[in-house]
Amino acid sequence: MFDATEPAENAEIVRAVLIIYAWYSIVVLAALYWGWVRKLSAFVAHSVDLLALSLLTMLTQGISSPFLVVFNFVLVAASLRWSWRGVVATLLLLVLLSGLSVMADMWASRTPESPGQLAIRMGYLFVVSILLGYASAHREYQHQRLVTLARWGPSASVDRAAVLSETLHRAAEVLEAHCAVAMWQIDGGPWETAIWRNGRGQILTPSAQPPIVVPATLAKATFSRVGADPDRLNLIGAKLAQASYALSGDLVTALPIVDYSSAPLEGSNVDGRLFLIGNIRGSDDHLFVTRIVADRVSAELDRQVLSELATERTSFREREAIARDLHDGLLQNLTAARAQLELVQAGGETAGQLQTIRDLLQVEQHRVRRFVEFIRSMEHEQEALEALRPHLEECARTWGCDLSLELAPKSARVSRRQLNDLSLMLTETVANAVRHGEAQSIKVVVRHDAALEVEVHDDGRGFPVATSNWPRDVDPDGLPKSLYSRALDLGGRLRILTSTSGTYVYFELPLQ
Repeated sequence: MFDATEPAENAEIVRAVLIIYAWYSIVVLAALYWGWVRKLSAFVAHSVDLLALSLLTMLTQGISSPFLVVFNFVLVAASLRWSWRGVVATLLLLVLLSGLSVMADMWASRTPESPGQLAIRMGYLFVVSILLGYASAHREYQHQRLVTLARWGPSASVDRAAVLSETLHRAAEVLEAHCAVAMWQIDGGPWETAIWRNGRGQILTPSAQPPIVVPATLAKATFSRVGADPDRLNLIGAKLAQASYALSGDLVTALPIVDYSSAPLEGSNVDGRLFLIGNIRGSDDHLFVTRIVADRVSAELDRQVLSELATERTSFREREAIARDLHDGLLQNLTAARAQLELVQAGGETAGQLQTIRDLLQVEQHRVRRFVEFIRSMEHEQEALEALRPHLEECARTWGCDLSLELAPKSARVSRRQLNDLSLMLTETVANAVRHGEAQSIKVVVRHDAALEVEVHDDGRGFPVATSNWPRDVDPDGLPKSLYSRALDLGGRLRILTSTSGTYVYFELPLQ
């Protein structure tokens, strides 16, 4: 009734176009729904929509046609498919269509639409296009920020300064800020601060107080101050007055900090705050994006702290392993050499004792050389268990005892690393048997099967503790801790049974 269309001359054509367009829409929906077509070309679909609506508009009063309203659907589809560029291209086609419609009216001697009506209808299309273009541009901007966040992977660098610089650079990039500041403390320690600005990063000297002080009421809040409204502080879901008094500290005037967005850093190891400074846009979601970026920075700082702790622990374990190797090898022979020197001092057979000392020092010299060669060599090289025999013979001569070795099978081979560990464990076991148990005869049995099983029997008087069965998570007092810690580190098991008639030591090591 309102703005009625009177296609008296073209009624049959208009009806046919509408029927064809309706059937086309139904077929396309069915094909997509049931999977007959996986994806319809956006260009083809848009071209069909434009062609059908253009025909209907030109056949029904041109720019005055009620079908012109349906072009809103075409503009929305263009914005979803090609963002604001699609909206602009579609609007230009509509302007061209309007010009052709006016020319067609003049050619057919029909009264053209008045300039006022034409301006109103075209103005309507322009307003709709501008709104959709803005919405599309904002959607594309949000998409780019999400892409930047999605591509934000862990840093490949191991240098702390480089990692922090890269992390803060990415944080500033997401919100297009000019500067980024992260300040944090670990377990209540001193405040550490990293700054990224002018394309480079900087780490400040740790301080007892934070360089940027936030009021206690905002300590856990995400907030911002934007240049468009500097007298208000924006929070998620609220605004507070007196934004200029929200921050204090040395960096507030040194940077300077005028407009910013800030969120707390809450990691498992770090506690602090992130500031993104300069060029902060007061969009509806910038605070939520700041919160996400702060969580990402917290995760990176946590990873850096854990990496440093892991490096320190690895260094400590390496030092502990070297100390244990020295204890089980070098220190045992030095102890034996000292015992020989004490015999010389007591007036024993001087020449014989000095020869023994020279032999001990020569043996230890060879041992240290083998130790260095082992560190430089491939630790997973295979070597025969038979290589234990000359080592144990030297050990027996050093401690003055009878020692036998049984291998099963004799052709068994283990990694060079495991052979070294086994050698040091047997050295420690033999030394303990002679020094603490006064053993004279020792038998060693090594079996290579699903695991490496070692049994050591001696005829000494045993240890002070009568019987001990060591679980892996217990540090036994009064018994050889070096053997226990080495077996624990190698993932093995250790058992010692001792009495006044001798000691039985059993350890099992997984094959490497």
